[in-house]
Amino acid sequence: MNLNGKRIILTGASSGIGLALQPLLHHKGARVLAVGRQAFTPDFSTITYMQADISTQLGVDSVFAKAETILGGVDIFIANAGFSYFEGAEQADWDHIEAIFDTNVTSPIYAFHRLKKIKGDQPFQFAVTASAMSFLPLPGYALYSATKHSLQGFFEAARFELPRHQVISLIHPIATKTAFFKNDNPDLFPTQTPEAVARHYVAGIEKNKAHIYPSKIFQLIHHLGLIHPLIKKQEADKLSKWRTIHD
Repeated sequence: MNLNGKRIILTGASSGIGLALQPLLHHKGARVLAVGRQAFTPDFSTITYMQADISTQLGVDSVFAKAETILGGVDIFIANAGFSYFEGAEQADWDHIEAIFDTNVTSPIYAFHRLKKIKGDQPFQFAVTASAMSFLPLPGYALYSATKHSLQGFFEAARFELPRHQVISLIHPIATKTAFFKNDNPDLFPTQTPEAVARHYVAGIEKNKAHIYPSKIFQLIHHLGLIHPLIKKQEADKLSKWRTIHD
């Protein structure tokens, strides 16, 4: 899809990949409603920032209402907001589960529902920040992996219900060098910068790609299924060492 003049909603915009996407979308000539939970001032005249909690129905509805007022509609929705826990799977109590699924899963699915209802049979693109963990769940990230598997399952099925001019794009970043993987959590390998991920993100959207892989290393790992257990074992060992420090 040609981004020039397109009206875009971008969530998770105040940091990480969302922040790195903004200059690229600006230079492509897009008009953007950037949404985040933190106070933030964008650097570009084509970008309007909105502070909102998109983990709720009210929050998502308010974003679409603002887009109608500011942009006059939406052509592309980039569902980039999300967060992770690093912890043992046994720590997943009810509130914990609800919080991460509301943001990472329920919100983008509901946003897709809203966009489809608004656009009807008109063209649109819905892009979702999934993860390499959509395919390769890792110890220490059981809940996060579950949310990304959920996105993969829903949108992979939904794309086949749409006409060709309505596009779903899933991007699968590896660990990105942001506050997302922070504090003293064990390092993941490989990693990329948010700027590198953003470049692949925009290029994939322009080409209407169903799946966008920012890392060639992960593409190789993804297709070499026999090494997946070795990677999981390595990450399980890291989690075990981390537990000895934090228990």
